[in-house]
Amino acid sequence: MAESNTYHTDQTGGVAVVHKHRTREWIVIVAASAVVLLVGSYVVPRILSLTWYRTPGKPLPSYPTGTLRDKTIVINPGHAGRGPGAVGPTGLAEVNVNLDVARRCSLLLKSFGAHVFLQAAGDADLNEVFWEAKRLQPDLWVSVHHNSAPRTWPIVLWRNRSEVYYSASKTTDAAKESEKAAQAIARHLGQHLGLSAQTFAETERKHLEAGTGTFTAVLVEASYISNPFQERLLAMPAKRELEARAICAGVLDYFVGQTRRVR
Repeated sequence: MAESNTYHTDQTGGVAVVHKHRTREWIVIVAASAVVLLVGSYVVPRILSLTWYRTPGKPLPSYPTGTLRDKTIVINPGHAGRGPGAVGPTGLAEVNVNLDVARRCSLLLKSFGAHVFLQAAGDADLNEVFWEAKRLQPDLWVSVHHNSAPRTWPIVLWRNRSEVYYSASKTTDAAKESEKAAQAIARHLGQHLGLSAQTFAETERKHLEAGTGTFTAVLVEASYISNPFQERLLAMPAKRELEARAICAGVLDYFVGQTRRVR
């Protein structure tokens, strides 16, 4: 009865006022939801990023110092001598991170007795890189990179994982071994860095196809420099050391596993 009296006073105006208030309520709800979503998408990953690489990672496998004494390994720092490669949101150049991780990895591998060659020219001239690698006839060729997502805001913000590429060719023993090496390195990247780690068969990258006939070759995208929180971590020497340790651990496990398979 009270409701009827209300509309009887000014039914048209009353309905208009009610609709107006409801519209305002929905605008407030939608606006508040958008703010929560935007703030959450920034704050939550930032909080989570504080745990990435936070621990010292798993220790290197407890193998004797001479485990790799008869192995020749070539480390290729991606983009060195050619350009910056990918660039992080605040300007951190991939090439600088690649160089540092590659150098650290070289030192670690040498500590286990490996003959390590760090390609100073990176991939400035791919033909030169391939000829040098072919001349050295390495047991393993590792190219160190850091990936970048397309410049679409939500993807850049969230995408971050470790990727290891190997040749899709199965025509030689060296090409087949590439997959095993990629799996070993990816496994340790995941364990040390706490990121999702995947391997991919590659059919187009010259980096990998060059070695399919004579030596095992893999390309490591250790993490995504385009991720703003990952970029912050990659600027820290201690975090780059963790990536180098992860790659080294994977290489160690690959060669130890290879020896066991031969036996």
